[in-house]
Amino acid sequence: MQDPRGRQLKINGNIVNVPAHVVNTVNMLPRFPNETSTIKVNLKRRLQYKSSALSPNVRPNKVAEAAKWLVNNGNLFKDEEGSESFVDCNAESLNCDTECKTQQSSACDDDEHWSEDEAEIPAGITDTMLTSPEFVTDNERQHILNVAPAETQWIHLLRILGKLVDNKTYTDTELENLNWEEKSRLIQSDPVTCARHFDYQVHKFLQNFLLSNAAPLGKIADWFYRVEYQQRGSPHIHMLIWLENAPTFREYSDRDVVSFIDTIITCEKPTENPDLLALVNRQVHRHSHTCRKKSKSVCRLNNPQPPMRSTKILYPLDIDMDDNEVDQHKDTWKFIKKHLNDMKEGEDITFDQLLVNLKLTEQNYLLAVQSSLKTPTIFLKRKPNELRINNYNAVCLSAWRANMDIQFVLDVYACAIYIVSYISKAQKGMSELLRTVCEEAKRGNSTSERYWK
Repeated sequence: MQDPRGRQLKINGNIVNVPAHVVNTVNMLPRFPNETSTIKVNLKRRLQYKSSALSPNVRPNKVAEAAKWLVNNGNLFKDEEGSESFVDCNAESLNCDTECKTQQSSACDDDEHWSEDEAEIPAGITDTMLTSPEFVTDNERQHILNVAPAETQWIHLLRILGKLVDNKTYTDTELENLNWEEKSRLIQSDPVTCARHFDYQVHKFLQNFLLSNAAPLGKIADWFYRVEYQQRGSPHIHMLIWLENAPTFREYSDRDVVSFIDTIITCEKPTENPDLLALVNRQVHRHSHTCRKKSKSVCRLNNPQPPMRSTKILYPLDIDMDDNEVDQHKDTWKFIKKHLNDMKEGEDITFDQLLVNLKLTEQNYLLAVQSSLKTPTIFLKRKPNELRINNYNAVCLSAWRANMDIQFVLDVYACAIYIVSYISKAQKGMSELLRTVCEEAKRGNSTSERYWK
């Protein structure tokens, strides 16, 4: 298949065939809910929430084994009373018949279910980090770094593809003058080289830049990343970075944390630096189906972002505030959000002029933003013409020369969720298969219903 946008070739169907003895598998399928060795678990940040942070299928016996290992080896669990009884369970005795039937009927409708909590989209970037930290070493803080390739903009990659595909050595001028069709032809002709080059560049960026003495983000104690592939075949990475001696949220003052954030993260338009400005223009968020896949009608990444006079850590409204006042601030936030959406990519006005246009004081503006929050959230200094610019580090962006996003982590629990979700994230092909089965089951195909079970 050929992608209509980038003209790159997409893979449709299985691409690796591995010989396997399937007799045992065939004999035990289809497996009914009361025979399955996995159960569906909804993990919520709070029990009163309607939506779940994760809804994985787990193997009870593996969970019991992991819990027992933690009790025997983890210092955090050894001193807890009743830890032994907690893991003294028989996974085989878990009856998931009722639970699985419930999940069977609801799993097909996941995309259509959304709660009131999800409808009230908060301000700030909530793609990754969400709530407050309870565990972390005193001298380490985490950062999320997302980087993607820019195949049509990377002259060095196009030069390599030119040699391999056209057997021709292009000059920089020739490569810069190639139109979109010609660049797409080179990229789609050799997707393997594109993927290998991205992997090579990521390793060099990490080893020779982030971990070098230059330390653009600070001294890195550890890191973790996962590579993902878009349907058009382009890879991108989600990286978690631990920094040494960075200020700890709630242990240091907010002023110290904000001051540190301002040294490494920004979203400004560097109008006095044309080369960097050209790179920042690649940072502009434009809505797509992926940013609206949860709530359908609003961007799950909360773009556009509210302008701020300076970088701030804002907290949810006081729980003792009168309900009528809270509702008033929420209505104001809806008004602000609509006004920002109408501004498209922003306007060249000052923050004070924006407040005048909104007919709001700065205090009421901040209270309206806070009314959308459920956890402490970082808001970068942002002008009204920078509404949709993703966070970036100027030095890293100049070195990587493609789209990136970087965030300071306030919540270690959400950080753990982030890691686990990406380690266990399923590949697209299987989800498409299950989605097809779901659709057929909803239309009354009994065979599909049986296989879904």
